[in-house]
Amino acid sequence: MPEQAREIVSLIFESWARPLLRYAICYTRNRAVAEEIVQEAFLALYHKLVSKEVVDNPRAWTLTVVRHLVSKHKRDCARETSNLADSDCLSDGASGIEAHLSALESLRDALEVLTERERQVLLLRIESLRYDEIARELQITSGTVATLLSRATLKIRKLFRGRRETYSTEYKRRSPERLPLQ
Repeated sequence: MPEQAREIVSLIFESWARPLLRYAICYTRNRAVAEEIVQEAFLALYHKLVSKEVVDNPRAWTLTVVRHLVSKHKRDCARETSNLADSDCLSDGASGIEAHLSALESLRDALEVLTERERQVLLLRIESLRYDEIARELQITSGTVATLLSRATLKIRKLFRGRRETYSTEYKRRSPERLPLQ
C-alpha cells in the first residue's frame, strides 16, 4: 500500500503542486514558507492514503490542507510582513529586481484592497478552478462566487485607475527627471 500511495501522490504532485505553490506564495509572500506548506500538504495526503483513509478529491483535499497551513502560518507570524527582496523569484539583474519588486508590490496592494473571501475566490479562479469548483471548496453558491469575483475585479480596477490618475497628475506637475522611482 505505501508504494501505491506514493504513486498516487506523485501523480497528483506533478499536476497540482505548482498551482498550490502559487496560491501559498500569494498568501505567505514567502516562497520558502510556501514550499514547506505545499510539501507538508502532500506529506499529509501520503499519510492519509497509507492509513487507508479514502480521499475522494485529492486536489480539493490538498488545497484545504494548504489553506489551513497558510492560516496557521499567518497566526504564528502575527501579521509579520515578509521582506520582498528575499524572494527567490527575483532575477539577478538590477532592472529585473526593480521590475519584480514593483510587480510584487502591485500584487500585494491589489490583494490588500480585497476582503479575505474575495481574495480566496480570486486566487482559486486564477488557478483555473471553475465557479462550481470554487463554490464547493469554499462552501458557497456559484452566484456568490460570481459576485465576489465581480467585486474583486471592480476594486482592483479602481485601485489601478487611481494610480494612473495620480501618476499622470504628478507627471504634469514635475519634469520626468524629478519623478520618484517606483
